[in-house]
Amino acid sequence: MRPFLLIALASFAASCQSADSPFTNGNLLTEVTEDPFGGAIPSPEGGLAVTNSVKVWEPGFQTPWHFHPFSGPATIIQGELTIDYDRETPIYALGAEKKATVRRTFKAGDSFMAVANTWHTSYNLGSEDLIFTVAWMGAKGQPLTQFHEEGE
Repeated sequence: MRPFLLIALASFAASCQSADSPFTNGNLLTEVTEDPFGGAIPSPEGGLAVTNSVKVWEPGFQTPWHFHPFSGPATIIQGELTIDYDRETPIYALGAEKKATVRRTFKAGDSFMAVANTWHTSYNLGSEDLIFTVAWMGAKGQPLTQFHEEGE
């Protein structure tokens, strides 16, 4: 295991024991069947393949426009995750200009289902490192992300 991941996990465990931690014993998500917009969580063809990721983003980090063909539970461990969604541009419009139509911000202790098949860009607009996890429920052998293509 990489030293950085060990440090992140140790920090997370220590923060969970502090008095100001947003985490307590219990479920982060229970029997969730919809994403934050009320959409059904897609079930992959070809068999389920789970990829559990830990992300650490410095203040000012921003992703390019992209979408995920799959959903998965996400938990914010530290900081705030801000996501601008483009709920109007179809996912097949890889080169089309994207525009934010909805903004959501998730804070430490929040858990939510990542939205599948919706263009979005994500940010760390805060002043501290953003640490979060996502357990992607994808299809075996399929990519978890599709990026916007410039100039099409």
